Parts: sequence; C-alpha cells; structure tokens
Amino acid sequence: MSGPRVMCVGLACVDIISVCKNYPEEDSDQRVLDFYWQKGGNASNTSSVLSLLGAQSEYMGSFANDNEMRFLKEDFDSFGVSTSHCVTYNTGYITPTSVIIVNSQNGSRTILHASKNLPEITLDDFKAVNLKNYKWIHFEGRPSFNTPAYEIVCML
Repeated sequence: MSGPRVMCVGLACVDIISVCKNYPEEDSDQRVLDFYWQKGGNASNTSSVLSLLGAQSEYMGSFANDNEMRFLKEDFDSFGVSTSHCVTYNTGYITPTSVIIVNSQNGSRTILHASKNLPEITLDDFKAVNLKNYKWIHFEGRPSFNTPAYEIVCML
C-alpha cells in the first residue's frame, strides 16, 4: 500500500454462527438450519468495510498462531486489508471466539464471547508504527470485561 492509509486498532475474533428454527430450550438438543464462520470484532469489520469503500485500510491487533488466525488472515486478504503491524503470539494463546445463536423466527441473536488469554497490543507495539503513513486511526476500546466497547477516532 502506498499513500495515506486508514488503520483500525482493536479486536479480531472468529464468529461461529448457528441459525436455529427457534431459540433452543435449556438442556435440549436441536439441529440448526445453517452454520458458518465469519470474521468478527468492531475494528476488524470496520477495516474491511473501509476497504470496500475504497480506502487503503489496515487492521492492527493481536493474533494467536492457530487455525483461527489463518482463517482471519485469509478474510483480511480477501478484502485487501493489510495486517502487517499485527502482533502474533506463537505458543499457548487462543484466538477470541464468539458463538452466536440466531433465532430465524424473529432475528434475535445471542452472543457467547470467549477471549481467554490473548494479550492486547501494547503502547510499544503501537510506537513501532510510522504515523506519517496514516490519515485516520480508529481505536476500539474495551475498558473491562462487563463494559461495552467504545470507539475513538484519531484524524491525522
């Protein structure tokens, strides 16, 4: 990529979606109507949408070196999103995952998120980035486990 870019900093996870006829009752067994994986996470999805809109887009976050990371990187590549500044942890870490139950009757969704042990990027990781290459940086923040994500946009 050349010229000023847009960087999105935050979470990338794998969403495992199960579409059900209706929401399952507790302690029941139900076949699903559809099942698929997709990339999730505010910053990762924002970087893909910006790329579709014509921006030179980059995602920056942490990856665990596992099969789910390969799935995520393939998805980023398919949208032309650079992941060159991502930090990859090689041993003992797991990619964050969300299991999503979609009720096909009313469209409701229930999300079960697991972010077991993957560290966030650090200030030192971010300091390695040459900010002169970016015209806009989008930060996704998660201050604590029970607090919703919030976003900070920095225009350079």
